[in-house]
Amino acid sequence: MPETRSKRARATTSNSTRTIPESLPKRARTVTSSQVIAFVTPTTDAPTNDTPTTDTPATPPLSSSVGNANALIPASLVQLHVLLRQATGAYGSTEAAVISLMHKYRFSFDNLRRALTDEQLDMSFSKAKYSVIATFYNLDPRGQMWDAEQFAVIRARLPTEVFQRIVADVNQMMQVYGPPEMHETEEARSRFFEPLWNHVVAKFGMLIRNTPESMLEGRITTQGRIEYQFRAFGSLTVLFIELKIFVGDLKEKMNAIAQVLAEGDACDYDNFQQGFNLPVYGILSHGTCWMFFRFLRTLSPGGAVQLNVLRGALRSPSGRVVLQHYIPQFQASSSTDYVRALRPTCEYIYSILLKGFVNSLDAYCTQSTHRGRASTSQWFRSREVAEGALKKAEKAEEVAETVRREGGGWEEANGMATEAWEEVSDSVTLARAARPFEGYFFIEDVPVEDINAA
Repeated sequence: MPETRSKRARATTSNSTRTIPESLPKRARTVTSSQVIAFVTPTTDAPTNDTPTTDTPATPPLSSSVGNANALIPASLVQLHVLLRQATGAYGSTEAAVISLMHKYRFSFDNLRRALTDEQLDMSFSKAKYSVIATFYNLDPRGQMWDAEQFAVIRARLPTEVFQRIVADVNQMMQVYGPPEMHETEEARSRFFEPLWNHVVAKFGMLIRNTPESMLEGRITTQGRIEYQFRAFGSLTVLFIELKIFVGDLKEKMNAIAQVLAEGDACDYDNFQQGFNLPVYGILSHGTCWMFFRFLRTLSPGGAVQLNVLRGALRSPSGRVVLQHYIPQFQASSSTDYVRALRPTCEYIYSILLKGFVNSLDAYCTQSTHRGRASTSQWFRSREVAEGALKKAEKAEEVAETVRREGGGWEEANGMATEAWEEVSDSVTLARAARPFEGYFFIEDVPVEDINAA
């Protein structure tokens, strides 16, 4: 990596940091805890790099809760027409044109949709080319993303009984759709893997909600993928895109990564327009290989917006640092091996969702303080409990890893995981009290007598 980029990456620290277990390399022991998440799904077996870093990008990040909207130039609908024509001509790609405009101008997605329709431009981030858009993120178009900075991805241990319910749901999906290698459509693959996050999302009691939609729907096409969005308090927390089941050569794999970059950028821009500036997390997978990304919006001294992309580094069972996690093909492995690979996947997702929840709470704490709301103390208490749950779940995984390595009982690890899981519920209760949600009800609250009479 060039020296200037490395120095720039070390120049900035995040608003909130936490310690990563000593088992990770020194450069990976500090990672920001503020984030929103993007979850995507196709591809890649890119080579590993054993030197992850969690250094933050060089230019100072915007406020973790309120974006600096003045950093962008306002653009009306009429101006968008002109800008789109100019940028599309310059880049030869509608997708690259839209990305370039998001980095410089402030406009609504509604106006962008109208302008694209009026200009008869079809756009889909699934058509983004890595060779074209990599430079928007300070990446070498020829570097296969090896030049990206890295951050540590840590498991947050789930209670064993919760994971058993996930396994039961996956087994049910197996009976309905068959194992992943037999799937012929993206729809079947996406439904098969939904249990990996459904139980965790449900734990947040509708404070994190799945809103399946495209970031830029309408004339902007979404062929070849299935997309989910998870939002917490209005900010986009997780983006999940199901891409092609089969991805071919290296070029096609890098173009799949390009979609993650573009979608993560759009998620960040959507949050930014709402007054939130939270890092966006991405998860990329076609079901077998899982990769992780983090996006962080920064401002240059001149006020230009830059979205920096970091790549997730994980600790493999052998202790090696890798850039992807694998779930083996079901038909080529034993049930035990498959479940042992499934659990880390669920716990990576749990960790990311919980971090996103914590930082959405953090944003609300800041806004509530600025506006002098009576609920401010309630938001801070909810955030404190959620952050404690995250730390305890991560600590439970540390204890579990020691048991795997040295032997012993699982009581301590499972006990801590259960306590963390219940603390998530406590945090949700506090948050719901701070911001009541009228009109929502839960089916589980219906008396048994009424269920029998149905």
